[in-house]
Amino acid sequence: MRKVSHVVVAILAAGVCVFITLISRDTDPISLAFNLAVLGLMAVIIIAAGVIGFRRMSQSADGLDRASAKLMSIYQNKGTMGQITSSGSRIFEVDYLDHKYQEYLGYLRKTNSPCDIGDYIGEYEINNYTHRRMIEMIPDILTSFGILGTFLGLVWGLRGFNPVSYEEMTTSVSSLINGIKVAFVTSIYGLTLSIAFSYWLRGSLTRVSESLDNFLDKYYLCAVPPTDATAMNHV
Repeated sequence: MRKVSHVVVAILAAGVCVFITLISRDTDPISLAFNLAVLGLMAVIIIAAGVIGFRRMSQSADGLDRASAKLMSIYQNKGTMGQITSSGSRIFEVDYLDHKYQEYLGYLRKTNSPCDIGDYIGEYEINNYTHRRMIEMIPDILTSFGILGTFLGLVWGLRGFNPVSYEEMTTSVSSLINGIKVAFVTSIYGLTLSIAFSYWLRGSLTRVSESLDNFLDKYYLCAVPPTDATAMNHV
């Protein structure tokens, strides 16, 4: 359901951008090229964020879900935990998460003392892996580009507008109108894509958070219960 809603939002955002571009295509070629350049820059930012952030969020959520399923399978079938606690075991099938898991197992073997797996595979580690701080800046960046385009468009229009006389003002009013078109179009691009991106981000973060909570619950149930202090914090 979440994936479907993300696709619907993407289609709506793309539709708004295409519609605004079509109704403003009667402007001069330079203004149209500027609008398309701003839209292209925003698209590049979104694609880069998808490759860097959303892909890793999806990988993390899938890996946590796989580990939860393996834990429950062992627990329900009365299997041995050696299947997932041996050196080199890959219960997540995600390099970063499996590396952190091996660090956790290594600490247990070395110290033979209680340790909460949440200290190695938790919200902080997931956020680092998915570059959450950087990704959360994208909506503000998109909006800022839209606002920047607005001011540039207004400056562009006023630059060619000459109010010295009625005749001069009449002949130069088209330049002002074209600048205003640029101003409003780039703002609509920025706001539309910012709203869509925020929706995608919120949905992806929610999925990762749910998968992480589910994994920790399954690990505490099937493998190693948390210590008293970390158990209270978890509750």
